[in-house]
Amino acid sequence: MTDAMARDGKAPWWVYLSRGQARYGLKDAAGAIAEFNTGLSAAGDNSSGVEKIVTTMVNTVGREEALNQVLTRSAKDPRWKLLAAALYSTSKTADGSVEWDKAVAMLDDVQAHFAELSTAQKAQALRIAGPLYQLAKPPQFDKAKKAYEQLLQLEPEDLFALNNLANLLVDGALVPQPQEARQYSQKAYEKVKRAQPFPAAIFDTHGWVLVQCGDVSEGIEILQKVVRQSTMPESHYHLGEAYLRMKDSRKALEELQAAASAITEVLSQNGQVSADLEKKIKNATEKANEMQRVEKGGQAEAR
Repeated sequence: MTDAMARDGKAPWWVYLSRGQARYGLKDAAGAIAEFNTGLSAAGDNSSGVEKIVTTMVNTVGREEALNQVLTRSAKDPRWKLLAAALYSTSKTADGSVEWDKAVAMLDDVQAHFAELSTAQKAQALRIAGPLYQLAKPPQFDKAKKAYEQLLQLEPEDLFALNNLANLLVDGALVPQPQEARQYSQKAYEKVKRAQPFPAAIFDTHGWVLVQCGDVSEGIEILQKVVRQSTMPESHYHLGEAYLRMKDSRKALEELQAAASAITEVLSQNGQVSADLEKKIKNATEKANEMQRVEKGGQAEAR
């Protein structure tokens, strides 16, 4: 039904996407690759279309072929390097590993060609680069920080950059910098504190930053709002740590147990939780138990 459109070369990208899926269904892998390749050319600057085609390629003809098509284009256009970085970081090789070194190399190459991008393309590149640098093994926190700072230079009100940079400064920095983080978390919080739907992540970040700055009561008030309206394990952990600072072991244990349960729920739904968070919850729970043991005159409570 789409032969005539495809023959004239005037079909939109989604037609070639469908034709590629159909050829793959007919066991014609080479034909599917050709259709997907044409679709990528037709999509042009349509980032959403490009991503859908590449994702479909990964799920049909395979990760390596998708990477081949993306890498071929990346030599002439740094925007394709971003997509290559995303593929390296989100799809696994045949042995189940993630090629973080290649993902980081692609992101670094984009930075090297940053001046070639338009303002909108720079912002998109930085939104992708920041989180990927953070997730890399090992994490590239300095590069992530630079990406968020560059994004704020382009878009000073960007909530994504404000929130992520504040988070990075308290949880990702070698030496936590809560006072510096506060300027970013406060700005994000003020912009959304009456927003609906409830922006749990931004409230959580600011509440945690306040706790780190020593304004524990104010931080607890914000974190309590988060745990009432969301099931984020990080928020329960942050509130648990805040109660520890208030020397309230009972409430701390309640929140830390809620954090552990929330992690179990996330994992049961095929979500991801950092091993670092699980370790932090375990350490905080040990502190709360020890605090409670001292309060009871040396009798530890089973947890």
